[in-house]
Amino acid sequence: FLMDTEGIDAAHARTKDDASVLVMTVLLSSYFIYNSMGVPRRSDLEKMSYFSKLATSIAVSQRKTVSQDDMEEDDSFELKNHFPDFLWLLRDVILTPTDKDGKEITPKEYLLTNILKRSKKFKETANDEISRAIITVFPTIDCKSIPPPSADPKVMRSVEENQDRLSPEFNLKVEKLVEFLFQHVQGKRGPFPGKVVTGPILADMAHQYLKAINDPDALPCINDTWQAAIEIRCKKEKELLLTQ
Repeated sequence: FLMDTEGIDAAHARTKDDASVLVMTVLLSSYFIYNSMGVPRRSDLEKMSYFSKLATSIAVSQRKTVSQDDMEEDDSFELKNHFPDFLWLLRDVILTPTDKDGKEITPKEYLLTNILKRSKKFKETANDEISRAIITVFPTIDCKSIPPPSADPKVMRSVEENQDRLSPEFNLKVEKLVEFLFQHVQGKRGPFPGKVVTGPILADMAHQYLKAINDPDALPCINDTWQAAIEIRCKKEKELLLTQ
């Protein structure tokens, strides 16, 4: 099951829409891919401010909404057991990432040492808060890059219609990315050890999460939603058996 969502800061989206889409996507995913153009800079984290609010937008167990300042560190770490793995995909990359000495490094090394690394300022900055949130709530973090589909502007204007003219390097990178994803993507884990979310239960959970996200007085709760989805599924199976 592959879900493609509207990106953060879409031209016609409202601020609340961006936050809701991010929360919904994280709750339903077993593998979360965030994609951006080119090699990122530290300042690009400013566009990802919603990530710093994830810990206060989702509850593992039922509780009152708390502020970012009141959120205990254990709460954020607990989310890591329920959140998807995180992959930052860099698209249309031409430059090769390097360290401070000019030595070539992998996209993942660049991400961890240049983008998500805490600044040396005494007071935590907004970007520090965002990077800390990403590192804290996602169980694994990786980064991959792919080059532009072509250097020809005509091909770039209509990639779908020029599949046979795409760059061999691009095709190879995409092939390797797909292979990597098939090796690392796993089924959606349930909130308790050894439990896996099936398709029907995921659909029921999505319905429950959607109601909570659209309710200003509610907070999506992972454990409660799982329990409700199980009860709904049991009820449906019981009704089905009684009709046979």
